[in-house]
Amino acid sequence: MSKKWFNKTLILSGVSILAGLFAAWAAREYIQDKVHQLEKEAQVKTVKRVVAAYDLPEGTRIEAVHVAVRDIPEAWVVSGSLEPEAFVQMEGQVVTTALKRGDPVLWANMARAGSAPFSAKINPGRRAITIPVDAINSVSGMLVPGDLIDLYVSFEYRKRQITAPLLQGVLVMATGRQSRSGLP
Repeated sequence: MSKKWFNKTLILSGVSILAGLFAAWAAREYIQDKVHQLEKEAQVKTVKRVVAAYDLPEGTRIEAVHVAVRDIPEAWVVSGSLEPEAFVQMEGQVVTTALKRGDPVLWANMARAGSAPFSAKINPGRRAITIPVDAINSVSGMLVPGDLIDLYVSFEYRKRQITAPLLQGVLVMATGRQSRSGLP
């Protein structure tokens, strides 16, 4: 009886050990599968963009040493940001807005080297003003830098609506981001 009991105990112990090993293996496989699944979900698609390698003050002439290429998450890419292949077109241009280290280099923040600032196009003693307009009031985009326009004001006087000339022959210096470099 003691031998029979010993065999049953040995078999039962062996089965228990095998069941424990199988359970440990199954748990390990499950955990590894979950880790791989979470890593796959956490992967973010990135694209390469040109960024400032260090702080660049306004007026800096852009050269290759001023920039670096970084992987930026696709969802965070700003329109107008520069792909590394397009940098050759921007090299030599001047920074118009100071950039901090890591800021993306944008076409909107650059100007051709040697181009005068907009304020240099205004004659001494004169002033430029901005007049907000929408597509309807701007003659559907047909107004261009260099045009001469008349400005009118409308007001109510003695319960009558009056429209009168305010300024005549006003020079349009810019529309949107477009300006004409040859303006006096």
